[in-house]
Amino acid sequence: MLSRVANSLYWMVRYIERADNLSRLIEVNGQLLL
Repeated sequence: MLSRVANSLYWMVRYIERADNLSRLIEVNGQLLL
């Protein structure tokens, strides 16, 4: 049970990290286009 919670928490953190990197990448590309 605990391992399942830890596993989902781990993937959630990784997903948030990836989304943060993606938004930063889009922001930089937007600045370059302008």
